[in-house]
Amino acid sequence: MLKSSTINPTSSPISISGVQVCFFSDGQSLNYDRMANYESYKKSLAKFGTINLSNLISHKKLSCIITNPFVTWVADVAINHGIPCAMFWIQPCSLYAIYYRFYNKLNSFPTLTDPDMSVELPGLPLLHTEDLPSFVLPSILFGSLPKMFSEMFQNMKRYKWVLGNSFFGLEKDAIESMADLCPISPPLQDLTVLPTEFFRRRKTHIPSVINLPTKSPTDNFRR
Repeated sequence: MLKSSTINPTSSPISISGVQVCFFSDGQSLNYDRMANYESYKKSLAKFGTINLSNLISHKKLSCIITNPFVTWVADVAINHGIPCAMFWIQPCSLYAIYYRFYNKLNSFPTLTDPDMSVELPGLPLLHTEDLPSFVLPSILFGSLPKMFSEMFQNMKRYKWVLGNSFFGLEKDAIESMADLCPISPPLQDLTVLPTEFFRRRKTHIPSVINLPTKSPTDNFRR
């Protein structure tokens, strides 16, 4: 993300092996400690990111926007521009199934009065407390992250697709328990051909929109 503080969105895009990468401002200076002020930074990013990303994509002809679970406001920007939005779920599909059912209250999960409850979900073995992700346990606090996950999973209609990253052989039953899944191909089929630029740490920029070449490999699954 760029140093500019509010509305002016972008520097010149760069191209890496045919992939065009553009940038937008997060509304903070380079000296701002984002990790130390994470909670306030999330609010600032949503405020200025919404404006600056909107300005950026207004000059692009995009057929789809792919975002991750931690910037849920991107889906709202896409909707406002009439662009379909996909979420790239970066954790195992089994976790997606657990979170979706937990935050939509489709199954019973451990509570303060019954902390040792076992959970039975489609496509998964019987889950005990020690098998569950910490976010769904009643005694665990993680600041604003559970609220963010709750808002995301209760508003999944904003996303046209959910792209998953999974080893089908390890999660066969969990994946087959979800309707309308379509295997495609690995996001990165051959790590040996990637340019080194993809792995260089950039302190001042975070990519926001990536225009992929027509023949680039896509993600493993879509809903």
